[in-house]
Amino acid sequence: MIDDVAVNEAVFLQGGVDIVWSTADSFASQLPGMIKGGIKARAIMQVDWSRGGDAIVADREIERIDDLNGKKIALAALTPSQWLLESVLEQSALDNLTQAKIMKNLIAQKSSPDARVDFVAGRVDVAVMWEPDVTIALQSRPGAHILASTKTLPNLIADVMISRDDFIREHPRAVRAFIQGWLDGTKLANQDSMRVATLLMDNEPLYRDLGLEHTLNDLATVRWADLEDNAQMFGLRGGEAIFDQIFDRAGRVWVKRGYIKERVAADLAKDDQFLRAIYAEVSSNQKIK
Repeated sequence: MIDDVAVNEAVFLQGGVDIVWSTADSFASQLPGMIKGGIKARAIMQVDWSRGGDAIVADREIERIDDLNGKKIALAALTPSQWLLESVLEQSALDNLTQAKIMKNLIAQKSSPDARVDFVAGRVDVAVMWEPDVTIALQSRPGAHILASTKTLPNLIADVMISRDDFIREHPRAVRAFIQGWLDGTKLANQDSMRVATLLMDNEPLYRDLGLEHTLNDLATVRWADLEDNAQMFGLRGGEAIFDQIFDRAGRVWVKRGYIKERVAADLAKDDQFLRAIYAEVSSNQKIK
């Protein structure tokens, strides 16, 4: 478990891990630098959809998105947190100049917990975080409330797993087994939330501190992606893949903000061969039955 996004990416690029978590939006900012450094990587599966698990938490004086102008905002830069803020601003009535001013007033942190610490300590007016930091922040600062979240933007943030091209080529059976095992686990998790909550509390100190009730409530803020979700995400049934839509849109935003010079085509950012094989196998078995 590596919460620091920069460290997470560095360990992946150095070969310390073979498969790493990202999101479709964040990967659009990461991949150009990876390619420039001689590393090719691809998204191999979707893990989940954020359904309220990512949120903009604000002080009581901030009631609308328009109130963000001139406020200090903490978030982990170039992560789903920034993508959420960018998307909310894009959908607001604020003009481009005002949006740019808000984005220039960010307090860039390394992780969601760091943003939460800033907010709870009163060093910033707003923090963009993911769970369980959202819940902890709401409990720890009087008057804190959710200004916006993926509860009303359900198809905005998709967690995905990334692997390097060389590992995929050298270990295709392992990659397929990883994906199949994850999907099997997802099926069980979707059937037994109590078991999931217990495992989270056993392995994550933050969830252990929150307790069973809050942990169970947090589970409702995410939808774990099963095979059908992956089929939609990667266009396994035809039509444009949702991954491509998010990746391309995020790439345009990161170019506009000056984080990357040019976008990478979505086709170069994914490898869906294993999902397609699994999906074809499942579909064939269902037809036989």
